Amino acid sequence: GATMGYLAQHQNLDTDNTIFDELLSIKADILNMESTMRRLEADMKNVDGAELEDMLERYSRLTHSFEQMNGYAYKSEITGVLKGLGFTEEDFTKKVNTLSGGQKTRVALGRLLLTKPDIILLDEPTN
Repeated sequence: GATMGYLAQHQNLDTDNTIFDELLSIKADILNMESTMRRLEADMKNVDGAELEDMLERYSRLTHSFEQMNGYAYKSEITGVLKGLGFTEEDFTKKVNTLSGGQKTRVALGRLLLTKPDIILLDEPTN
């Protein structure tokens, strides 16, 4: 079935995160996978035999999933979304809780776009 995203007219984004980190939070699954991959890479240096084979199999499955989720490009994907919404790279480090209402709405829209819904509903009756 189709997925749907909803953007409310008023945003309650009052986080201490930077703009970039706020969008990065949408990629938690990819970040966890990447962390597990790095841990496996380090652990594989210290094992051999059947244990190494098991780790290699797990690593192979994990990297396949990571690639399927576009894991190697998540930072450039976030950068592209933010720039497309009118943010400059200098803006990426601004704290969300210091932004205007319109800027917070753009951050929320960026978060929504990164989830890649099939349909987006925008609650903006005045625009």
